[in-house]
Amino acid sequence: MKAKIIGKFDGVGIPIRVKLLHGSGIPEGIGGMEHSHDFAELVLFHGGRGVHRVDGHDYPVVAGDVFAVHGDQTHAIVQRENLQHVEVTYNSRRVRLPTDQLRKLPGYHALFILEPARRRRRRFRGHLRLSPTRLAEAMRLIHSMHQEYEARPVGYEAFLLGRLVELIVFLSREYSRSSTGEGRALLRVGEVIGLLEREYARPWRLAELCAIAHMSKSNLMVAFREATGQTPVNYLIEVRLRHAMYLLQSTARKVTEIAFEVGFSDSNYFARKFRQVVGLSPSAYRRSP
Repeated sequence: MKAKIIGKFDGVGIPIRVKLLHGSGIPEGIGGMEHSHDFAELVLFHGGRGVHRVDGHDYPVVAGDVFAVHGDQTHAIVQRENLQHVEVTYNSRRVRLPTDQLRKLPGYHALFILEPARRRRRRFRGHLRLSPTRLAEAMRLIHSMHQEYEARPVGYEAFLLGRLVELIVFLSREYSRSSTGEGRALLRVGEVIGLLEREYARPWRLAELCAIAHMSKSNLMVAFREATGQTPVNYLIEVRLRHAMYLLQSTARKVTEIAFEVGFSDSNYFARKFRQVVGLSPSAYRRSP
């Protein structure tokens, strides 16, 4: 039997919560039962040892291990030996994270998107493990969040959001520095996605992306579709259209100029893809509220 935990966030003004825990950290009455949430959760172990079960697979954990758990995943701590861990939970639908900037980080894709997706589909052995010094730095951020969460002075909402973003960036960078094995393979796909996010106007060729990922064309297509649900070409088109939407409503530039600026070499093709994805022509979108 599995449980569903609904995140009420104790009536706080911003849906971010920080808990310092010994043992399972699961509400009374659930114990070590596998459970899921309606919120995202960062689990960081900083003492002892145990076993963290995610999507039915067991992962031995020690100090420094980090897991990003999506709301639709099940997990539980099923064995504990003086285990100490923290949970940073947040409602990803209500917390306004700067995702446009975060998507530029290869480690963000690997840790927060690709790893959870891979665990849902099959056994994935890898996960981020921080060195003792980097674990101390992460715990410094988390302790400051916990103190702010408990005291809730004026402005605590902005403080928590800022620290959450700082923690996500910190862990994403650490993933890029420390990943090996399966994590390295995910990071390569994350590097391709991050490049497409950062250099979206560049005329990318699939062969270039394969070289960056150190993968054959067929392997990259499979890994990329598994990660994003799309081919690299379609993903790049959507990134370009996202930036075009911003420019259409924030500038007075001509539609043709915007098409070229975001990477389209044909303004008619740009208009067709824009209508296909957005449901409006570029001009109609510009006039919309």
